[in-house]
Amino acid sequence: MSLPIKHLEIVGCVLLDKTGENSKVLLLTNQQEQDQVKTYFLPKGNAEKGDNFEAAAKRKTIQETGYLNIKVIQPISETTFEYEKNDFLNIKTVHWFLAVLEDQTKDEAFKTEEKPNQEWLNLDEAIKIISQTTSESEKPAIKNLLSIVEGL
Repeated sequence: MSLPIKHLEIVGCVLLDKTGENSKVLLLTNQQEQDQVKTYFLPKGNAEKGDNFEAAAKRKTIQETGYLNIKVIQPISETTFEYEKNDFLNIKTVHWFLAVLEDQTKDEAFKTEEKPNQEWLNLDEAIKIISQTTSESEKPAIKNLLSIVEGL
């Protein structure tokens, strides 16, 4: 007997800060407690039915980071993978975009205690950390994305 299929459309951004001498990429981390293993990831979230993926990626990145002035530059990758969860075969497609932080303005209502921690890292550090700490299903996509960004 085959499982029912659930399609998920996820959108996210590789967010760069190019205002300094070296470009940096924003990684989020879920570490809340000192003894918890730190896992890094890029800002992303579910696209809603009928969403324009680019607009949704920008909206989700703003929601997860609090940064208001983000400019989406271009789509850079689309990755699809499957996994079983809650008696469904989930087919998840992640649409990745390159975005640049235009300035440091944050939403005053953004509550950091309810959101992941944020770390701005140079590209080499980000690639190294992501390759060691990201979920296995997303490692290839994120490493590829960061490599593309590094080449820009």
